[in-house]
Amino acid sequence: MAGNVVNLNRFRKEKQRAAKAKQAETNRIRHGRTQAEKDRERAERERAERAIAGKRLDRHVAHATAPVRPSDERREPLPLPSVPGLAVPEGMGERLAAIGANISASCLVTVGHYLALLLAMNERMNLTSITDAPSAWERHALDALSLLPYLAGVPAGGRLVDVGSGGGIPGILLAIARPDLDITLIEATQKKADFLSTVSEELKLANVVVRAERAEKLAEGPLARQFDAVTARAVARLATLIPLTAPFARAEGRLLLIKGQRAGDELAEATAVLAAHHVRHETTVATPTGRIVILSRTR
Repeated sequence: MAGNVVNLNRFRKEKQRAAKAKQAETNRIRHGRTQAEKDRERAERERAERAIAGKRLDRHVAHATAPVRPSDERREPLPLPSVPGLAVPEGMGERLAAIGANISASCLVTVGHYLALLLAMNERMNLTSITDAPSAWERHALDALSLLPYLAGVPAGGRLVDVGSGGGIPGILLAIARPDLDITLIEATQKKADFLSTVSEELKLANVVVRAERAEKLAEGPLARQFDAVTARAVARLATLIPLTAPFARAEGRLLLIKGQRAGDELAEATAVLAAHHVRHETTVATPTGRIVILSRTR
């Protein structure tokens, strides 16, 4: 009798297991997978998500602790075309001397070399709106070198920064004419900054450093109040330009800003900005190609 009871219980358990198996198979057919399989899949997904999150965290930590590349880290030089230098126009030396910009004949040859490279590279990237040699000498060389008389008070070893250098006007030309000055060129567009670095090497301008960063950022850092002279051309109207340039100047340092014929109008609208940045207007000088607005930092 006891054996029959055991057999009956065993039969009932086997029947229950068979019923569960049948129900599982029914669920598999009806829903595609059992609850147990769903649980296993969910557990696998959670493990995979935790692994992915861990990898992301590792990448984040690696990025946060990686050394920051200096803005002036050496990059591969741009390939420059092999072009002859532009011939120095007849009487250019005399024209410069007449406005107090004395420059040697050999320096003028180097200027011609630079202008030729500028025009040639302008066919590959947007460096200048000027495309012919006569205009390059007039609108670039003469325009930039007109600043030389107003840099006479900056002694050898002095520091000059050119803000928004673009293709190198006036910074590269001043570096050619004043190899005794330490000149920093600030140009936020990396391709243009690469051109400036490469052309400086080509012309053997050991006095040039190029910073491929925004002027606003550099003016708040270690370059603030470090320069005897600050130059800029065709960057912005004075009300916008002064906040970008004045922070670089030392006390009594000069800002030499190349402007057009309406420089007076720009000065009038920038009166409050001048005061806010401790800058006074010294004078505005007419040049063969425009105006030079000369400002100085009072403190």
